[in-house]
Amino acid sequence: MNTHPQAASTATWGGSSISCFSSAVNIFDEFLNWAYESLPEVTTTIFRDEEDLPDEFSYHELSDEQKSRVDVHVLDYFAHYLFQHARSSRTGEPLAYNSAKKYLSSIRTGVSRDLQNSRYCCPVEENSAALKRVRQGLFRLFINRSLTERTPLSKSHKTATREAIVRIMIVCIWSGDPKLVNFASFLISLFQLCGRGTEVAVLQFKAIDLFQPDEFSDSGRFDRDKIALIELMRVKTYNMQELAIFNDRDVWIMDWYFILALAMALNDEPNENMFPKFAERVSDSVSFLTLNLLTLSICLQKALPGSVVTAMEQAQLEHAPENAASTAAMEAVGQANRQKCESGVAKLFSDTFALLFTEEEELDLAEQDGDDAYSVSVPPSMSGHVGNSMTLDRGLSSHSAKRGGTNEANKSAALRTTWTCFRSGWVMESVHTIFNYLDANASNDRQVARVLSNWTQVNQMGRNDGGRPPSLEGLRQTPGETAKGKAFGQALFAKYCTIEGAKDPELQELLTATVLMHLPKLVRLLLEHPKQRYGVTEDECFQNHRFLQLVLCSATYSLQVNTAEAIATLRHWSGLIEKDFAKRNFLYAGQEQVQRILGDEAGDVFECDWRNVMGNFHSMGQCLASINSKQQELVMDMRSMHETFAEFKQVLRQQQIVIMEQNRQLSLYRSLAMPRAHPPPSASGLGSFLPPQQPAASASVQQSARQTGQESTAICTLPLPESPSGLKAKNFFVS
Repeated sequence: MNTHPQAASTATWGGSSISCFSSAVNIFDEFLNWAYESLPEVTTTIFRDEEDLPDEFSYHELSDEQKSRVDVHVLDYFAHYLFQHARSSRTGEPLAYNSAKKYLSSIRTGVSRDLQNSRYCCPVEENSAALKRVRQGLFRLFINRSLTERTPLSKSHKTATREAIVRIMIVCIWSGDPKLVNFASFLISLFQLCGRGTEVAVLQFKAIDLFQPDEFSDSGRFDRDKIALIELMRVKTYNMQELAIFNDRDVWIMDWYFILALAMALNDEPNENMFPKFAERVSDSVSFLTLNLLTLSICLQKALPGSVVTAMEQAQLEHAPENAASTAAMEAVGQANRQKCESGVAKLFSDTFALLFTEEEELDLAEQDGDDAYSVSVPPSMSGHVGNSMTLDRGLSSHSAKRGGTNEANKSAALRTTWTCFRSGWVMESVHTIFNYLDANASNDRQVARVLSNWTQVNQMGRNDGGRPPSLEGLRQTPGETAKGKAFGQALFAKYCTIEGAKDPELQELLTATVLMHLPKLVRLLLEHPKQRYGVTEDECFQNHRFLQLVLCSATYSLQVNTAEAIATLRHWSGLIEKDFAKRNFLYAGQEQVQRILGDEAGDVFECDWRNVMGNFHSMGQCLASINSKQQELVMDMRSMHETFAEFKQVLRQQQIVIMEQNRQLSLYRSLAMPRAHPPPSASGLGSFLPPQQPAASASVQQSARQTGQESTAICTLPLPESPSGLKAKNFFVS
């Protein structure tokens, strides 16, 4: 069977394995060209004849026979090359141990898979002990380097903290670039959903569903207090999850709904994808994997006549493109798209993230050499959320936000680790059997979602609460204002009127209310631009920033007013919605936030930190519950002691009766056991040995004694009650 070796080696691999093999092949090609100049024995091992040497060495140009010569000896030299000479294509730095280990293993597996259907054997498979020594040697080389240079053995993905993400959000909004704003929405989605790049990249608007949590049912707003529920497919477990997202409590620029609305408004070519550019990278990967599956199916049909093909494979074969009927054509397409697998999302993330550093340099936010060693330009409105510097964290990847969200959830003492694990989509079955029976719980997931949006204040039940969304119903104080707000939202998102999911009126109302609530904060941030790119007045910001231009146009069109009246109306609406949001969440929002929003009204209602009062009442409730529990235990102990005392009292009463009866019988025995008169001496002379006789009693006395003796005998022959020791008293007879 003449099949392409690359297709055979990667058909059953996952996306990450394919990406790793692609990178390993690139380094192996460098190794072959380096060995030709520095290590001739490797070249002569693989290429026996000097005449067959290619102009440029490449793994994909090797024949099956040449791949069969990639033995442990060659891999040993390749391992040392990975340690000594190989460099990361992204950073240019020496490889980390984990990368070198994966590349070595990937080449070994690739050779084995390429030769599995050929007549040549893989030499590595026959010498596993020697390969194990190669791995141990590679590990020792990196260990020695780490000990010498005092550096960690391996480097994991850098964690994107909440402060780091806030700084990125600020720079993206200051730029006004739709590409960077969409990147900001993608980044905060990774953080909120604790998702991988490929999982979030394929999200579509129809994956958003609005629902009202059970804990919001007491508000009386049965159709208004709705939040987003995102359907997310986990690429490693193939499980579909439904994850809730709340509006951020304190930091408006971390509000997922606001950044999403900003990205949607700035997108000139909307489609069903929430992140179109990232979705394109994943679609290439999906098509590549599909073609590989089709290739494998056709190869199986050719190699194994009569073999059973699954229904899924048959359906894919039927719906394949016309050129897919040719194995060679599909293999060619798969070879061309091999580089566009899951790494495409990570590559696009890195490229887009690099644009932020250009923006950072233009804004004088980065560290500088010279007298001005450090240039700090922190917006006053965000000073409490970004620290002391606006310098962007370098080295962040598409996986950094997932780590950031997980660590942010782990900070909360009110959350259990299992809840965070379910939120992150990890498989826990291998940890313990109990995880085979535990399912993700929607209520617990909302606890994690609240922490990610900074709703960390607990209620009287000890669970995080709050997070009721903003609503256009906050405009209801003036008749007709709510309808005008809805008309404004429809004009702002008019370009999404035909897109499934995005055209949902409830979603548009929620996004509109969020935009109106945070609009003054956005204007203030733009006025704090270090270069004053958007002017120094509010009117100039509305004229110069593209998103504010769209907002202003939508307001003037829907309200049929001039620019000044539209800005005044938007400012008025913002105050009403924010005040309504604060009132419905005041028990769980920040005190400064509520005081700022409600103003004098807050001073009249709240004269202290009500959260401390709630915390004290909660602590008192816990103490009272503990005292009540201890009291119940004491009552049970006293009841048990009372029962024991009653039993002991009864035993004592029985013992008393036994003792009284024994005393009575003993007194009677003593009274009846009187000495008798001695008999007269007999003729046999034995009388001297008998006891002396007592004087004879009178007849009346003897008769009375006989009567008394008969009565005593009758009494004493009765069995006595049992003694405390369980022994029965003996019968006494009086003759």
